[in-house]
Amino acid sequence: MRLEDAFLYLVLEAPAGEGRDAGDLCARAIRGGADAVLVRPPAGGCLAREAARAVVEACGKGDALAFVGDDPALADAVGAAGVHLGRSGPSVGLARSAAGPDCLVGVSSFSADEAALALELGPDYLLHHGGAASAGVFAGLGGRGAGVPLFAAGIRNMEEARATVEAGVYRLCIEPALLGPDGIEERVADFARLIGRCV
Repeated sequence: MRLEDAFLYLVLEAPAGEGRDAGDLCARAIRGGADAVLVRPPAGGCLAREAARAVVEACGKGDALAFVGDDPALADAVGAAGVHLGRSGPSVGLARSAAGPDCLVGVSSFSADEAALALELGPDYLLHHGGAASAGVFAGLGGRGAGVPLFAAGIRNMEEARATVEAGVYRLCIEPALLGPDGIEERVADFARLIGRCV
């Protein structure tokens, strides 16, 4: 999977159990249509590494991109496609130097000004946490971010996801609150169909 071919990005909170649980959730999400999966593993130690490694393995088998949240060294250690940086993460440059030049680096933004500034830092993709309002933010970026995949995040429900797509944004980020406790494959498939994919 190439980043430019990714349209459905899933944020996966790794369960507190064994790492293979994260891998199983990831595999089911990929079967539902997820192209990229960001794992936020439990803090520190062997459990974080085990969860991240399980997600990377599941993504490798399912032709999806695996990202690790805020920890470029962990992303590099487990062979992830990249690292995603939130507000508390390192800079894009520091992440690239820690994880290597082939590591994809994504960033989050929460306002139009943050989106414009984030794109000046040269990330490989952007998650904008504006829900349906992301369409207006993306339109306002003009030429900035040309060629950088822009994903609408911060979507609260299926109706808002539908409005986002109808406004012309076809890259969506699905966050844990949208999935519910059961049926991850089916829920992801609902979003995949929304952006016009047959799953």
